[in-house]
Amino acid sequence: MAETLESTEALAADGFDPPSVVANRVRPPVFPAGTRAAGLRLSPERLRDVLAGAGQEVDGAAAEWLIRAARDEDARVHAEARYLSELRAGLHLPLVATERFGPREVEGLADRVLEAAA
Repeated sequence: MAETLESTEALAADGFDPPSVVANRVRPPVFPAGTRAAGLRLSPERLRDVLAGAGQEVDGAAAEWLIRAARDEDARVHAEARYLSELRAGLHLPLVATERFGPREVEGLADRVLEAAA
């Protein structure tokens, strides 16, 4: 994204209109809407309690790793959002996490493009 931002700034400096930008593989939020602050405050002990209540047992080291991984991913999501804001990306295509990327996934992305074009 940094290269795209640099390119759009260089084009603007040379007098070109801002280009239309399609953002591909946009990361989804780590925490559901309205839960980010609580998620970032979550302690490993509390995570262990929540997971135990759902029938999943994890040790302290695993809980700490999960918390750290969620916070790291959240930081990446927010850095990406800042870049997308600066780029004024008109279309955000999601990161599609799947074992196999086939026709169904392509159709889903194509539907997003068609919706944006309408």
